[in-house]
Amino acid sequence: DGAGAGSRGNYVLNVFTAPAPAYDACAGALDISAGGSFVGSTSFAGDDHLPSCFGVTPGAGDLFYTFTLAAQSIVYLDTVDGASWNPVLPLRSGSCVGGVLSCTNDSCGGLRSQYYGVLAAGTYWVVVDGTAADQRGNVTLFAQFVPVAPCGPPVPSAMAFNGTWFIDTTGDVDDLTPSCQAMDSNDQVYYLPACGPRTITLDSCTPAVAGETLGDTILYVRTGRCTAADLACSDDVPACAIRPGRESVTANIPKGLSFFIADGQFA
Repeated sequence: DGAGAGSRGNYVLNVFTAPAPAYDACAGALDISAGGSFVGSTSFAGDDHLPSCFGVTPGAGDLFYTFTLAAQSIVYLDTVDGASWNPVLPLRSGSCVGGVLSCTNDSCGGLRSQYYGVLAAGTYWVVVDGTAADQRGNVTLFAQFVPVAPCGPPVPSAMAFNGTWFIDTTGDVDDLTPSCQAMDSNDQVYYLPACGPRTITLDSCTPAVAGETLGDTILYVRTGRCTAADLACSDDVPACAIRPGRESVTANIPKGLSFFIADGQFA
């Protein structure tokens, strides 16, 4: 139509159509229980989900995914979308309209959304949604699921930020054995949820603190699972001359889940 009586003339109407994805609605949710990378697009998806993230305006297209954990597991989810649009990543339990466990937005220093945490056995739903009605586009959902049983007790904690970590293995169990020292004792496992490849350094050469009882440490890093082969392992490095029996280990880890193990050595 024209905006007024004199608004008349030739025009070209451009129409773009595409079928909605099969997992555009809850009933067709894509099963990602096997883990991996899942390519999709919200460009022609309907608005079936109301995201719970703070400050998000409803109206964007959304895609539904589901996964089932047979046992308590560490879960890593990540939208690999570049920077062309702004997705959010709600996580629900029980059903696609069940309780909201998390709703992440603007993770990894940009527009990507990332979730990591330890979840009990059960079935869960993930929705890739947009922050506003015009936030749509191509997306790759990256998913990893790692059972915690081989890693503990205790259940591994996330080591997601730079800083100082006070580790106490007293009362822990000897679950894992490093490649650089067969004589090991109680250990404690941490998981590293990396947005992308990076170099990490873990160091126990720091000065002693009050109450410290673990004298001789072994530090090692594994990727994918806590039972994988060592990516790096350190025992009694000369660089820690000020703290004999202490370590410094550096490793290049990939995107996703890696594992750091703090172990003790038997005399």
